[in-house]
Amino acid sequence: MDTVQGMDAFTRLLTAAPGAVVSDGVLQHLGSPLAEQRALADGTAVVPLGDRGLLAVPGEDRLTWLESFSTQRVSVLAPGESAELLILDPNGHVEHAASIIDDGTTAWLIVDRQDAEPLLSWLKKMRFRLRVDPRDASDELAIVGGTASAIGGLHAAAPAGVALVWHDPWPGVTVGGWAYGAADPHPGADRDWAEALIAPEEVERLAREAASGALRLSGSLAADALRIAAWRPRMSDADERLLPHEADWMRERRAPGQGMLSGPGDGGQGAQPRSPAAADGRARAGRQRIRTACAGRRRARRRHRGRHGHGGRAPLPGRSDRPRAGAPEHSGRRRARRRRRGGADRGRAGGHRPAGGRSHGIRPSPPAARPPALTAAAGRVAKLES
Repeated sequence: MDTVQGMDAFTRLLTAAPGAVVSDGVLQHLGSPLAEQRALADGTAVVPLGDRGLLAVPGEDRLTWLESFSTQRVSVLAPGESAELLILDPNGHVEHAASIIDDGTTAWLIVDRQDAEPLLSWLKKMRFRLRVDPRDASDELAIVGGTASAIGGLHAAAPAGVALVWHDPWPGVTVGGWAYGAADPHPGADRDWAEALIAPEEVERLAREAASGALRLSGSLAADALRIAAWRPRMSDADERLLPHEADWMRERRAPGQGMLSGPGDGGQGAQPRSPAAADGRARAGRQRIRTACAGRRRARRRHRGRHGHGGRAPLPGRSDRPRAGAPEHSGRRRARRRRRGGADRGRAGGHRPAGGRSHGIRPSPPAARPPALTAAAGRVAKLES
């Protein structure tokens, strides 16, 4: 079945049930959002997710490539395993979010529909010489959501032999993740949600069953209500300034700059998140490094003074000669100027003014009186010379 027929099948699914209200390709509700919400939570209904987009990333380097610029360690994903990844800007703000499932040959990214084209464009710019070929697969497979039991009754697509069903790990805290939500128990502790990728043939079957009443559908309003009640963030809720921890979006991922990047000695499994005790230890270590650096600076200044022979009065490296507030006017700048000119101390000891006749605010010392013995000896020498 080609792409046009697949889109027609999905449109028929949206309008198959009586009372369907469709807006911009999204089934909003069927007349009773509250009843639809209860049916969706009970597992007796499914929701066509027309507000989702789908990207396919085939290629041998797909997982390591996605890991190189995202917040999730997807290189170790087994076929059929579910995860979620974020792409952040250099300041740590969330730019893209995607649910990912890999079937062994292709990584499938479920994204918000309005974010599919920008994310695909960005991925294509990041290919370089790697063996990846991202494409928009929104017209190839449809996305249907519901509880795990409800999705289990559908025939999910399996192009590589692995059923493409993404199970939402929220609100579990995975290895390398960290919970910022203070609620205990978490409002989403009982959340049961999965999303299946289905082929156009299966969409046709679901449309027939929905029209006959054998399959119950719910609208996106019911799905969003369950998601919001579970505190589950979504890219459509974010703005350009959102940081992951502000939406408690660190539970399922390790994020750069949050102490969760894999490093030496962690076996490649990602470093453990920072606990409050560990954060206090790092703060103490940081303060100790600052004290050590300051002590080294003081030692360097003392060595500088000793080398220049200023008796501990040399101007400090990196410090202005300007006197401190409240100090005498001549105590700083003028004293430093005399040292730079040289001979100022000799001029003060000899009792004469420096060149130019300026005293720099220091009274010259009077000549010292000669002892009487020296005066008599000087007179005798003068008589002999005459």
